[in-house]
Order: sequence, then structure tokens, then C-alpha cells
Amino acid sequence: MREFDSQQKMAGHIPHCKLNPNYEKNLKHIRDKHNNDIEGIFIHKDEMCFCQYCGKQYKLYGLKNHENYCNFNPNKKEHSQKYKNKDNNCWNKGLTKLNDDRIKKQGETYKENLKTGKIIHGRKGKHWSDEDKKRISIEKTKYYNEHPDLLPYRLYHSSKISYPEQYFINVFEKEKIDLKYHLRIGRFELDFYNEEKKIYIEIDGNTHKQKRVQEIDRRKDEYLKSLGWKGMRIDWDDYQNKSFEDKKLIVCKIKDFLI
Repeated sequence: MREFDSQQKMAGHIPHCKLNPNYEKNLKHIRDKHNNDIEGIFIHKDEMCFCQYCGKQYKLYGLKNHENYCNFNPNKKEHSQKYKNKDNNCWNKGLTKLNDDRIKKQGETYKENLKTGKIIHGRKGKHWSDEDKKRISIEKTKYYNEHPDLLPYRLYHSSKISYPEQYFINVFEKEKIDLKYHLRIGRFELDFYNEEKKIYIEIDGNTHKQKRVQEIDRRKDEYLKSLGWKGMRIDWDDYQNKSFEDKKLIVCKIKDFLI
């Protein structure tokens, strides 16, 4: 019995192994296909070969997988539960578009859906009109305004402290500035805040230069203003490029803002 380094090598060996009961059958099939010129022929993965247990015909790359789960294999493997149907068998085991009309029909349906636009970039989904998108956006906004505790904020924001935030945490501790880190109000989260004085400080990175994010920031500021909050925004990139003296002036400005 020979040993192989991988299943791929073993799968390539099985069809033309002399101990394979279907060796002569496989050899004849390949010889007929190549007009009896068998010398130097390498069995390609697209070559059709025969299962040594049930005699069915499969391409080489699918033959080994079929033999592992073939019902006539005395040592056949069991499929995991998620690949089993009610009869405890995988319905499309070893089937291809060449030997099963259902598989072929699935491929043709998929291609047709791509052409007609029912599937976009390999994903199924409905085409929403601009009117529907606007209606859904309004309804979603209304819902989360009424149920802020259900807003999946953490799905879209990192739970880790960013470097700019950690930097200002250290600055505020060193300068004894009474600002705490992170407070959620409704749908929005504040970087730094003083709840007693209703003051918040936002540290804006590169993403806040995008028009979409700027619009969110505008709505956030308006919402907090309606609740009596006052805010200050610090552009992190601009802050980094300032001199030490200019940075101290910004820190002093924050202190004055809290008075």
C-alpha cells in the first residue's frame, strides 16, 4: 500500500492504479478519448473516471470526494448534519451539470438572474427605488429616535479607544480638566463630556471630512443643541500639525469653554 503526502496526490493516483477494479475501464476510456495514443498522457482533472465501488462516472477532481461518501463504500464517511436531508443523505453528492439536469438548471437560472439584474455581484436582493429608499430611511430614523436603546451602535463603531482619544484622556488628566470619556445620548455618542455643565468635546479624525459624516455631525450638533448642550470640535489632523505653543492655546480654550 502506497502512502501519499496529500489527498490531491492520492486522488490523482486512484484512477490509474493497477489495483483499482476499474483500472482497465478507466484506461480504455482515456485511450478511446485520445485515439489510442496513451503514451505520455497525464490524467487531467477534467478526465472522466469510474468509481471503484459503484462504477458511476465522475470527473477526476470529484471522484475522490464521491468515493469517500459512496453508499457502496464499506468504509464510507458520514456527512455533517448541515449537509444531510431527511433521508440522511446529501442530495447533490457527486452531481454535476453534466450528469444531473437539476444542477444544470440551477446554473442556467443563476446566469439568467445575473442578466436580468435579479442578482447583483453574486448577491440576491430586491431593487429598491429612490422613493422606497427615502421612505425606509425616514422610518428607520423615526424608529431609532423612539427606541435609542435598540440602536446597534457597536456594530458600526469600534469599542476600542482610538489614539487621539487616549491622547486627550491623558491631557485632560494632566491638566485636571473635568471631562469624562464617552456618554451616549439618544442615537449619538459623545467623545468627552461634562454632564453637569452640558458641555461636550468631539475629536474629529479623517473620516469626519467626508460629506456623509459631516452631515451626521451636523444633525448630531443640532440634536444636542436642542437638549441644551454646547459643543466644541477639534480637528485631529490640524491639531497634530500645530506647534507646542498652539496646542497649549487649544487646551486653554477648552478650559475657558468649561467655565
